[in-house]
Amino acid sequence: MCNNKIIMVDLNKIKRKLLTKFPFFGTILSNIQYESTTSIKVAATDSYTVYYNPEFFSKLTDKQILFLLSHEILHIAFDHIYRSEGKNQKIWNIAADAIINDILTKYDDLEFVEGGVKIKGASKLTTEQLYYKLLEEYNKKKEQL
Repeated sequence: MCNNKIIMVDLNKIKRKLLTKFPFFGTILSNIQYESTTSIKVAATDSYTVYYNPEFFSKLTDKQILFLLSHEILHIAFDHIYRSEGKNQKIWNIAADAIINDILTKYDDLEFVEGGVKIKGASKLTTEQLYYKLLEEYNKKKEQL
């Protein structure tokens, strides 16, 4: 049974917190829609809307919710969806998630959600650099099978 915590969350309050944390993303934040849906496991974006699973979010702290929504906003800010064209989507998403999570874990008022991608030092690389590194590792492992 879903606890109503996320349904009761004031998204305007979250937007204000995101603007405080990342004021340079104000334009993006002001144009993004938020939609709850149980058709996804955690959260996602299509560059216009941030989708979140209210059942999953109901189990999180406010700092974790802020982390996940910031994570999705950074996918938009970094143009990850369009930059992923022609790439292995799974590996691209791992690279993008690792970089975003490495950036966000540096903020004290955001809390990493266990189960997310964590690669130490990932934010020192571009998404493309990390993608090609991970793709090379993936291909080597495939060859060894």
